[in-house]
Amino acid sequence: MTRSKLTRGWVVGLLFLLSPLLSTAQDGNRITAGQSTFPDVEQVVAAAFQQPVWLAGGSANGKYSVTYIMLNDTHVNSFQIDENTVSQTLTSSPGVPSNYAGSRALLMPSIADGVSVTEILPDTQAIPFGDSSILFLATGGHLVWWQDGQSVTQLAVNPMPDSQVVINQAGVVALYVEPTERYSHGVLGNPIEAAALAIISTENNTLTESARIQLSGDDVFEGLSPMWADMDGNSVDELVTTVSNAQVGARLVVYKADGKYSG
Repeated sequence: MTRSKLTRGWVVGLLFLLSPLLSTAQDGNRITAGQSTFPDVEQVVAAAFQQPVWLAGGSANGKYSVTYIMLNDTHVNSFQIDENTVSQTLTSSPGVPSNYAGSRALLMPSIADGVSVTEILPDTQAIPFGDSSILFLATGGHLVWWQDGQSVTQLAVNPMPDSQVVINQAGVVALYVEPTERYSHGVLGNPIEAAALAIISTENNTLTESARIQLSGDDVFEGLSPMWADMDGNSVDELVTTVSNAQVGARLVVYKADGKYSG
């Protein structure tokens, strides 16, 4: 699954129904609190918008549902819903190059002091790490740990052009790396997938690659990121991945945090 173009004229009310599914936590999961049934859920129509490029879901202060729509310029349209009340804000990043139009890089964490949008790979997104740090993929292909207005450390990783960095509660980072076009599916228009999965330690204020899972043959990791989740109930997160092959299709593969195959 790769970055796709959204069609013009979608109704934001529909996006509010989907935003919990599109919301991605730091560990990569798309699970949110609450429950409902479809198609009985009440639809809230906020507005129509033009030329959306990328959609992201989230929350404000852990309470409100927020949908962010990156437009085909430097604007980000955000819609916040609380008890059927919708508020809308439109922000822009002046001076950003045209290749950042509609970019996830425009969604900067509030603690990203001193980081320029143009330092981040255009199709990737910085994520908070702890109380005062962020992690992001730099334009030179490095994973950067940024804190208090400066780079603490960085590591060359050769990421996907649209990789999403994920991190578990123990501070272990994972991301898809080593772009390849050996998988010809390209259902969303981008033929690039990942040939490897990197697992990175943040111990001792240093980014260190602790394991790299290398796929062989025609296999690729498909998607923007793996997901951290406790799959066996032992209170230790595993990495859930999608491994695809043009001949045999897609399958879920689970790895332990040390890179060993789990199931």
